[in-house]
Amino acid sequence: MLEITKQGSRQLQNEESSLIYSNLMAGKDKNYHYLSLDCQLSGYSPLGGYICSLPESLSTFLYNQEKDIINSILERQEVCSLFKLGIPISIYPFRMLDSNPSAYELDIKNIDKHFQDILELNDKVYKADHLFLDLGNVAKNYHENRDLIRTKLQWLLMHSKCLNKIYILWEEQ
Repeated sequence: MLEITKQGSRQLQNEESSLIYSNLMAGKDKNYHYLSLDCQLSGYSPLGGYICSLPESLSTFLYNQEKDIINSILERQEVCSLFKLGIPISIYPFRMLDSNPSAYELDIKNIDKHFQDILELNDKVYKADHLFLDLGNVAKNYHENRDLIRTKLQWLLMHSKCLNKIYILWEEQ
């Protein structure tokens, strides 16, 4: 797990990563915003695992609504917040690739707008101290845009009135 603060970034040791992640999954951490770059809410992914850790009524609802939520993201191409459901999750816009049904790309063209939306969501709605960034099954264009995304994460930290740390799940420096 990579931790980003206003002072820089560092790779967390396994024990520290495990403790932070297990607190998140066990619902012990209440002051966070979970931002997913994944295109699926169910299945084998960190977001799917996180959703499984939610109360059964919420996780069942999300699984039943997965197709509608994904279609809404694809149609509107804006950050999707599940806060109305009492879940501190936002999903970054993506588009599916026709050549492979499980492949997707992040919407980089509108990255400034999307990060402005994430900032507003965090500071006005979630009011979270830290953000967990879930790379999920890794978008096809993530690696080529990794530096840009990290620059935007730093921008988010510098402009947020609430955020102090960002954790990137399953990422190395």
